[in-house]
Amino acid sequence: MAESQHHKKHQRSTFSGSIGFVLAAAGSAVGLGNIWRFPYLAAKNGGGIFLVIYIILALTFGFALLLTEVAIGRKTAQGPLTAYARLKESWGGLGVLATIIPAIILPYSRKRFTKRTN
Repeated sequence: MAESQHHKKHQRSTFSGSIGFVLAAAGSAVGLGNIWRFPYLAAKNGGGIFLVIYIILALTFGFALLLTEVAIGRKTAQGPLTAYARLKESWGGLGVLATIIPAIILPYSRKRFTKRTN
């Protein structure tokens, strides 16, 4: 009995469907500000061709990188900080970068996409 409780305590939760995971990953990676504001500004300022190229690259490279990160996470059952080191010890720095870079980008995107109330 104690062993089954121990197993339940350390069991990770999962998404019930694949569409929920894809939407959560896309929302996390892109952010709602980019979804609405960026295409509007690009089209308004004559950047329609850039927008087409951006969508093509996001769907190809972005999707490939998303699948790679998901595969690494599933194989190692670790978070981004330790998953790369689990694959190969010398790749531990990639996990640190994968954790630090979003933290560096966050203040910029929060400042850029929130309205000032002053």
